Amino acid sequence: MKILSELIKKDIEALKLFNEKAEKLAQLIFTETMFNQRTKVEINYETGKGFKVLRKGPDSENIDAMALTLRFFMQNNEPCSLRNLSKIYIRLPINKDIKEKFSQARNSINNYLDSQSLIKYIFNFKSLSNRDILDTFMYGGLAHSKYKKKYDKWMRSPIAPAYTNEFCSIAAEMVRLIHYYIREFNKIVIKEIESMRFIKD
Repeated sequence: MKILSELIKKDIEALKLFNEKAEKLAQLIFTETMFNQRTKVEINYETGKGFKVLRKGPDSENIDAMALTLRFFMQNNEPCSLRNLSKIYIRLPINKDIKEKFSQARNSINNYLDSQSLIKYIFNFKSLSNRDILDTFMYGGLAHSKYKKKYDKWMRSPIAPAYTNEFCSIAAEMVRLIHYYIREFNKIVIKEIESMRFIKD
């Protein structure tokens, strides 16, 4: 028998950091706007001017604030990223049921991100997944510059508001899954581990 290992202590710190950032996401104006107000895209046609796409939803400042926090769950150099959390859940000495529930929640996120975006069908694009949109915004214009050329091209497009609206919808779904599901699983795990004075070697 031995006192909780330093690795487990670090794992619990990562879960607590995840929950701290999840709480911050839930309290942002972005989240309040997406969950409690009507957000939409309007496509209008004016004779001689063509189509015009307008967006109603979070402004750029609130989107930026959300992205700076959401990146903690996406970038694998952060201890509380979803991928790093999956490793933590595998190695922690916790109930198998909660491990499976976490795995199911993470699979739900990945399945959602890999599904085809609504914008693909509206504008008849060949292929465009929710992950494509999320990554292009997060790593092209908001928290990184990996996809900057692609992001800039989208923002010059006449349907730029539609891209932004779809990104906001995808990010909001990420917030919902992170805050209302995985955060709750983390709370159970933290309580279970911290109730142990000793664990087996």
